[in-house]
Amino acid sequence: NMFVGSIGLRFNNFSARRIFDKGAWRPIPTGDSQSLSLRAQTNGSYYKAFSASFTEPWLGGKKPNSLSVSVFHSIQSNGVSYTEGNRQSINITGISVGLGKRLKRPDDFFTIFHEVSYQYYTLNNYVGTFLFANGNSNNLSFQETLSRNSIDAPIYPRSGSNVSFTLKLTPPYSWFNNIDYATASIAERYKFIEYHKWKFSSSWFTKLAGNLVLNTKIQYGFLGLYSREVGAAPFERFYVG
Repeated sequence: NMFVGSIGLRFNNFSARRIFDKGAWRPIPTGDSQSLSLRAQTNGSYYKAFSASFTEPWLGGKKPNSLSVSVFHSIQSNGVSYTEGNRQSINITGISVGLGKRLKRPDDFFTIFHEVSYQYYTLNNYVGTFLFANGNSNNLSFQETLSRNSIDAPIYPRSGSNVSFTLKLTPPYSWFNNIDYATASIAERYKFIEYHKWKFSSSWFTKLAGNLVLNTKIQYGFLGLYSREVGAAPFERFYVG
């Protein structure tokens, strides 16, 4: 029983190089095929989210190497104000930087993407969802994605395939931080979360007759840990459905 409002702006031919050129603001600097996205969403006192992203598809100007930067901040709560004692909330702030490159081998359908990301979690009486309800947590991760996309059309594919493999991992803090996790507090245990996360997805399109197409898909995910004393990470989990 609530309204959700969102607003988003996306500029697909943005030019960061011309930001300081007063004559280029008509209404924004354009001409370099860069992408700039801004978005905000809220339903009032329960949920707020803000995000911004920038993509340079031709880093260096000669090859299709991409640079992407994104930031976001979200607040989810039970609607109670900060001054009241029974507020339940989770705040997440994040930033990521990624580099993408098209490969020539085994063929030019392959791409590789490298990303470094950081999220800061603040939980306040947020019970029933994660392994702890109060405290702060840091998530510094590195991600590698190798993919191959040979579909013939992005909107209505009739042939080809889209296959990707992703490995996302954090530093193994428990190997060198000298914390005794048998007696460690919640604040110590989850100050820096650790995990390694594997994902594989495959989608194949086969034309049967006319515009009748068979789409065969398979997905797999695995969330691993470095130490059984630390246990599984409270975030980055898979949820069925």
